[in-house]
Amino acid sequence: MKPEELFREIDDFCQANTDQAIVKKYSRYFKDGYNGFGVSTEAFELKLKSILQDPGVDLNLLLKTAPLLIKTKRFEETSFAIHILKSFSKQFTRDTFKEVSKWFEIGIINWAHTDFICGDIMLIFFKMEIISLQDLDKWRIAKSKFQRRAVPVS
Repeated sequence: MKPEELFREIDDFCQANTDQAIVKKYSRYFKDGYNGFGVSTEAFELKLKSILQDPGVDLNLLLKTAPLLIKTKRFEETSFAIHILKSFSKQFTRDTFKEVSKWFEIGIINWAHTDFICGDIMLIFFKMEIISLQDLDKWRIAKSKFQRRAVPVS
């Protein structure tokens, strides 16, 4: 599978499962605006499981697909990138950390994704001793307020 194919599969799924009632519900939690499709949690989890069962989906594919998903700045597409990444945590390397660092520059635009990255992804990097606190020094002065927030939250 190619990154563009995985992106298209996820995007098509999100568009087919749009629910304006969910968009309205979650909009009140995002003061900077909620840019989402309104995919239900149940549908999201089923699709995530389906994607992860595909033998063609691996960490390398995700790292190439994630920028496509995150650039849309749509809530569910970015969420797919983060959740799929987490499933490959045993394969994390320093290069994986460098790729995640770039995500803030291209489209991590809300506190929910920032906190999920910090609490679930960064924790793994620290536990596996892939990074240390000094690796977040550049994040403290990043253009993205979400990347700056990730330092103390991590």
